[in-house]
Amino acid sequence: MKPIYNRIITGLTVAALLTAVALVMFYPAEKKDYTIAVIGKSSDTGIEFWTAVNKGIELAAEEQGVHVTIDAPLYESDVAGQIALTDEVIARKPDGVIFIPTDEDALIESAKKMKAAKIPYVCLDSDVNLDDGHVLIATDNFAAGQKAGKTLHALTGGQGKIIVAAHSEISSTGRQRISGFFDGYGTGASALPVVYSDSVPENAYNGVYQLLTEHPDVTGIVGLNEPSTVGAVNAARDLGLLENIHVVGFDSSFTEIKYLESGAVSAVVSQEPFNMGYLSLTAICDILDDKKVKGNILTNTRVITRENMYDEENQKFLFMFME
Repeated sequence: MKPIYNRIITGLTVAALLTAVALVMFYPAEKKDYTIAVIGKSSDTGIEFWTAVNKGIELAAEEQGVHVTIDAPLYESDVAGQIALTDEVIARKPDGVIFIPTDEDALIESAKKMKAAKIPYVCLDSDVNLDDGHVLIATDNFAAGQKAGKTLHALTGGQGKIIVAAHSEISSTGRQRISGFFDGYGTGASALPVVYSDSVPENAYNGVYQLLTEHPDVTGIVGLNEPSTVGAVNAARDLGLLENIHVVGFDSSFTEIKYLESGAVSAVVSQEPFNMGYLSLTAICDILDDKKVKGNILTNTRVITRENMYDEENQKFLFMFME
């Protein structure tokens, strides 16, 4: 059975989503005159995770009848750029904001400025370290990291050295996935220094390549997001070590799916980026409509292997909403 590459990745059932689209087409939403600003982490179109998030936001905006702007620095490491962008957004005075903070501590003041300007916001994917009652829509990243750790431990038998390639040491997602991974892998892990990619595949490649050159006895690698996984696999491949190493990745880009099919990646922890985007836009509109929204909305993850990747439910996780 061949994969269908433009399936919708969302926790919603296909039937429910088709119904929603039909309602938009035949019963257009009442215009609310809301403008929602999305302050993202990265505008890099090569990261398919963010493309799927944006697709979810855009569909929900169409259903809600609101206007959305989506802006982000090019790189997730550009904390100063995101702070400056937040100031620009506040000056535009949108009705609400979907906030994807790059650094959970450095963006605290930006979040406070939004509150002071009476602009409600919800956090998407990553949180800001501020207890002000804001809503968070995200993966349970600690639990997802645990899944990756348990999966890699099962593959390596807990033997040998392992490499952790993570996207960030300053975002809540990065910190929680790393912590969850080591908790899931268990004691006795012979872990080399964490490679931080800043969500740039070349950074992951360079860091993993160097460690593998120095430690060719590595038995396992985990990539804790899409660019980290791709860079790590490419490094191991170019050194001719893939046959001796089990790789567990995160997310489900087309490249990762191909690696899963070929056996270059043993498993991926797949998230629901489309669903996160959809729910975040719905949540901010509910807040603006004075509806009650609970503080944390956690979306699902699933461990997918070469053996189960064509199961119907797993295909809904793997193949992101793409045109």
